[in-house]
Amino acid sequence: MLVPVSGALESASAQGVNGSVRDLSAVQDPDVRHGRLSLRPGEIAVDEGLARDAGVRIGGRLRLRLPDGTKAAPVVVATYGRGLGLSQLTLGRDDLATHVTSAFDTELWTRGGTRSGLAPLGTVRDRDGWSAARSPDRELNAWANAVMAAVLGGFAAVAAGNTLVMTVLARRGELGILRLVGSTRRQVLRMVHWEALLVVLAGIALATLVPMVKGLTGPAPYVPPAVYGAFAGGIVVLGLTAVTVPARAALRRETLER
Repeated sequence: MLVPVSGALESASAQGVNGSVRDLSAVQDPDVRHGRLSLRPGEIAVDEGLARDAGVRIGGRLRLRLPDGTKAAPVVVATYGRGLGLSQLTLGRDDLATHVTSAFDTELWTRGGTRSGLAPLGTVRDRDGWSAARSPDRELNAWANAVMAAVLGGFAAVAAGNTLVMTVLARRGELGILRLVGSTRRQVLRMVHWEALLVVLAGIALATLVPMVKGLTGPAPYVPPAVYGAFAGGIVVLGLTAVTVPARAALRRETLER
């Protein structure tokens, strides 16, 4: 579907559901934040982040284009927090069925011993089948995300290291003056290290990362402590190394040459 965000139409994932709220809650938990999830014709539930970006609230109308291009303006009756993991838009199946290429269900999800009776209607899966079907997708996505993070992290590390090195080299005169007024090499290096630590800690602090991520994706993501610890430790080592090497080279000189 297409949703107007900041004056432009953006694509958003959608799902059509039927049955009662109890039926829906038995198979997924969208984490409803406001409103009710019992959908009647002409009503829609929206991911909280998308609702914020689109400027709509509970009781307002979300003007959108359905998959076949039809304009619609359903009433927003609920917002939920797990749109990225499920679908950003949730509306009644009947409202969506006549606007898609095929309205027939390709898969049926159930629990209990009813699989054999539903088999003639299409592919029937239970909770274990869902997990098995999702495992290859999760593994592929995890591998792609790891590769992308490594590439971006490598570029960021090179850029940050170069910046710190050039900053220290540009201060050779200042370091030389500190030596001339009586500071020892160890004292100057200690000063450089504390400056680098202040910069590094400001960059990896949750107080700066969490608001940035919430502004981009909405809810703050969960990061395992071990992963965050490894990330923070790597950044600290990089920062200290990037300032120590050029600082030691600059302190070998006893003059104020630049």
